[in-house]
Amino acid sequence: MLDCLNLIEKYNGIGVLAHVDGSNGLELKIPKMPPHKLDILCHKALLGIEVRDSSSPVTYAEGDPEEGRVRVSVERQKRLGTAEREFLARTLFSDAHTLEGLGKNAKGNSRIFSEYK
Repeated sequence: MLDCLNLIEKYNGIGVLAHVDGSNGLELKIPKMPPHKLDILCHKALLGIEVRDSSSPVTYAEGDPEEGRVRVSVERQKRLGTAEREFLARTLFSDAHTLEGLGKNAKGNSRIFSEYK
């Protein structure tokens, strides 16, 4: 994952970890908070996480029920100089597995959102 994030950073891309709470997700594949998992979650190119369900407790920020995950936001502040309330974006159904899937939700409905403030 670090190699992927390094490539994403090299090409000025944005990384979003998909399905972190799924059966093959980061939380089950790498339990607790070993140093290499923290390196992934604190990478400059990583700007968000995708959860499988809106009720998922995984946020990697205050309010997350697991202390190790709460520490991620503090460590990101130290390593990246992020603001105190700047957390990883939390998304749902954000990835497309085919080109035809771009801009559509899990039911196949068009869901393209853009907002500028």
